[in-house]
Amino acid sequence: MAIVLALATAGAYAGILHAGFVNLDDPVYVVQNEHVRAGLTLDGLRWAFGTTDGANWHPLTWISHMLDVQLFGVEPAGHHATSVVLHVASALVLLLALDRLTRAFWPSALVAALFALHPLHVESVAWIAERKDVLSTFFWMLVLLAYARHVEAPSRVRLAVVVVVFALGLMSKPMLVTLPCVLLLLDHWPLARTARTSPARLVREKIPLFALSAAASLAAYLAQRTTGAVAPRDVLSLTVRASNALVSYLRYLGRTFWPVDLAAYYPHLKVVEVGPLLAAIVVLGAITWFALRERRRRPYLLVGWLWYLGTLVPVIGIVQVGAQAMADRYTYVPLVGVFVMLAWSIPRIAAWSAVPALAALALVTRHQVAYWKDTRTLFAHTLAVTVDNAIAEKCYGDALMAESDLDGAIAHLSEAVRLAPALVDAHNNLGAALGAKGRFEEALVQYRAELAARPRAAETLYNLGFALVSLGRVDEGIAAYEQALAIDPNLSDAHAKLGVALGTKSRFAEAETHFRAELRQTPRSAELRYDLGFALVNQGRIDEGIAEYEEALAIDPDHFRAHSKLGIALGSKGKLPEALVHLRAALASHPDDVETRRWAAVTLTLSGEVEAAILEYEKLLEADPNDVEAMNPIAWIRATHAEAKHRDGKAAVALAERARDASPRPNAVLFETLAAAYAEAGRFDDAATACARAIELAKEGGETKNAERFRSELELYRAGKPLRVN
Repeated sequence: MAIVLALATAGAYAGILHAGFVNLDDPVYVVQNEHVRAGLTLDGLRWAFGTTDGANWHPLTWISHMLDVQLFGVEPAGHHATSVVLHVASALVLLLALDRLTRAFWPSALVAALFALHPLHVESVAWIAERKDVLSTFFWMLVLLAYARHVEAPSRVRLAVVVVVFALGLMSKPMLVTLPCVLLLLDHWPLARTARTSPARLVREKIPLFALSAAASLAAYLAQRTTGAVAPRDVLSLTVRASNALVSYLRYLGRTFWPVDLAAYYPHLKVVEVGPLLAAIVVLGAITWFALRERRRRPYLLVGWLWYLGTLVPVIGIVQVGAQAMADRYTYVPLVGVFVMLAWSIPRIAAWSAVPALAALALVTRHQVAYWKDTRTLFAHTLAVTVDNAIAEKCYGDALMAESDLDGAIAHLSEAVRLAPALVDAHNNLGAALGAKGRFEEALVQYRAELAARPRAAETLYNLGFALVSLGRVDEGIAAYEQALAIDPNLSDAHAKLGVALGTKSRFAEAETHFRAELRQTPRSAELRYDLGFALVNQGRIDEGIAEYEEALAIDPDHFRAHSKLGIALGSKGKLPEALVHLRAALASHPDDVETRRWAAVTLTLSGEVEAAILEYEKLLEADPNDVEAMNPIAWIRATHAEAKHRDGKAAVALAERARDASPRPNAVLFETLAAAYAEAGRFDDAATACARAIELAKEGGETKNAERFRSELELYRAGKPLRVN
């Protein structure tokens, strides 16, 4: 039977092995958690026992995630497999424990099968962030088994085993705080200890368990309160919380018997639902009355019912943790009580009639598992079966944004902020989606809305800085980046973006500081090495800059800008052949880059390859016929080169005149070239006139040295001689 149960459960959950992480809590627990991603380390163990991240103190849960990373890396299949194995193990241990407690195998098997196959339990098993559920419940079931052994032959050692396993469960999730009360229920039925032992003695026996429960409850409350997970009374009044608790008890029962429209998140209406509340009072009251009436003849009804009611207390919402009205995962242990009521109510002769029902549950579970394929699939389904669900709108919008469906993301994130203006990160993520569409002014509105509620949101300040810089408001952007880094000095990419912004203001020394800070976190980043090289070159530290460009290319041999800037830097050091290698590599991947092609032309000219240089300039003119900076060098070469084979006076004049006419304002250098072109064409009077104009413009512009050079050239033209330059 155990093998059949294990195989059936594994089959129902097999689809989860092909599922990914989801963007609700999985980033916190695994994907973006640097301690977990490091695997099982001594530092990680210290962190696990000292942190309240995740709004709980559950070091064994953190360790289980670390162990998964150690074994499987950050690949979801292995993590999902571990959760399925724990779920199957819990079902098998539950079977063993109930059989040992009750000496009734088939009802115990039915309870274990219902636990293993019920669709309400999919959330606990399929959601990697809910590892705490399956891990703590495994310890819960082990406590039941250890307690059964203790009752058979009471001893301090066996009781100590119960206490130790219970402590391990509490270190996985504080949901076990009600377990000592469940053991007292089991003392009544099926163990019948209350008939031969005083209640006071049974309670005294469990004092270590109650003490651990009290400590765990306090630790959980403080962790949740300090992390802001507990909803304040002015948000949800006690009346609303109590009403929702009663209604949730009834709704969980309804979904137990008709498990349809299950969702990853059920929004809280934050009002008293009068009709459902009255129905809950009537139904819950009737079941309680019936269980009390039948307590002697069918004690399992009262024990199962109190198990259900009692184990839901920590998560029923009287102390509201989170914003949900209810959650399928909260039924993971409590439904065992309901299953006990059902299993022991079915006559043994009719027990096999449960097989079709179990098969149906397995099929529904398999179908429900498919919704956990990825974030988009999960929350598309959630939106389909719930209304006014801000969390689902946000998660679905985030998923669409990750898939670059920006219009869809904006639509759903806009709905999220409409439904819940205070929802954490909703404004920020909407701003990011708007920014990705280039709608930065609208993005600013969203970032400021987020910061109004959470002024120390470092990521939002970073996004604000990016939007401001993108709008040309660089000084404001720099201030926002600096605020973000003051809050979180290790904020990913913030140092890099601040460095780039500082570079646009020619504050290269400060930019260097931030690039180096980012490199301490991401040393193998070609882009950062390139940025640092650029900052160094612009401080005149060309050799250091060249070294960084070369390091960037060692990391990414195809980094276009590193090739381009390295070529320019090498050229400035007179290393022309090496410079051409990198400039040509840059042009091979980005043939339309004007700056690189212009520098390639300059470098070819300096190398003496003037015809090759002219070809590069002509390619620039093909792209832009009015490119004065391409026309002028060709005209200069054709007019002045020392070797006759490169000169062509007619072509030089045509290009020089085009350059003069295309220039937005009179330019001394262009008139110098025009003068040289006229001289090469034998038009010395025109050359003298043009050169005189060049001198005049140089004087007006304060270009003293140019004016001196132009005068010497003017003397040549007046003497009827052309200009020759090597």
